[in-house]
Amino acid sequence: MNCKAVFFDLDDTLCHAARAWRKAEQEAFDSLMLYSYPGLTELDARRVWESIHQDLFAQLDHHLLKMADVRDLRFQKTLDALGISDLTLADELNKQLSTKRLSYMTLCDGVIDTLTTLRSRYHIGIITNGAADEHPDSQYATAKQLNLFPYIDSFWVSDEIGYRKPETEIFQCALNPIGLQAHEAVFVGDSLSKDIAGANRTGMVSVLIATSSDPPIPTVNDERPDYIIRHLSELNQIV
Repeated sequence: MNCKAVFFDLDDTLCHAARAWRKAEQEAFDSLMLYSYPGLTELDARRVWESIHQDLFAQLDHHLLKMADVRDLRFQKTLDALGISDLTLADELNKQLSTKRLSYMTLCDGVIDTLTTLRSRYHIGIITNGAADEHPDSQYATAKQLNLFPYIDSFWVSDEIGYRKPETEIFQCALNPIGLQAHEAVFVGDSLSKDIAGANRTGMVSVLIATSSDPPIPTVNDERPDYIIRHLSELNQIV
C-alpha cells in the first residue's frame, strides 16, 4: 500500500461520543421532568424528541440546515411540540446537554499512542460531521477538550466545508491541500453508511473499526470496508 495519509472519523472512532451523549441526554431529561408539567411523562417527551431529531437530521442531510442549527433547535422544537413554549427552558436544557456531553467525552483506548506512531510517517487528519463553531457541542470543542490537535495535521468539519459524509466532496477537500490522490490515503471510521461508504466512493482505502462482538453488516457494496479492525493499534499492521 502506497499510503501517505491517514484520516479518522472523530465520534466513536477516536472518542466515546455515543456514551457521553446518552449520559448527558438522560440528565437533561431528568432536569425537564423536575418541572412536573401536567400530563408530561419522560416516555412521551422522548418520543417527541426522537421524532424532532429525525426531522432535523433529514433536513441536515438535504443541506437545509447545518449541524449548529439542529443543535440550537432541538429542544425548542421538542418543547413546542409538547405544548411548552419556553425559550428560556429550551436554552437551559440545550446548554446542560451540550456542556455535560463535552465533560463526559473520553478518548478511545490507544488513540494517542496510535496517532503519535502514525504521524511520524504520515499526514494525520480528522474528517467529521458536526458543528464547527465555538459552542460546547461542536467538533472543535470536542477535539480541544480531548487535546487532539497536537497529534494531527488537519481537521475537517462538515458545517465548515458545506458537505457531509458520505458525500465525496468532504473527503476530497481533505485530500486536495496535501496534493494526494484518493488511493494514497486511508480513512478509518465506525459507520458503514457515513465513513466507509464515503471513503469507498472517493477511492480511499477504507478501514472499519468495529469494537463490538457483532460488527455491522454491509447492506450495499459501497459499505464494504477494505479492512476491519477491533483496536486502533491494528492500523500499524495495515499501513
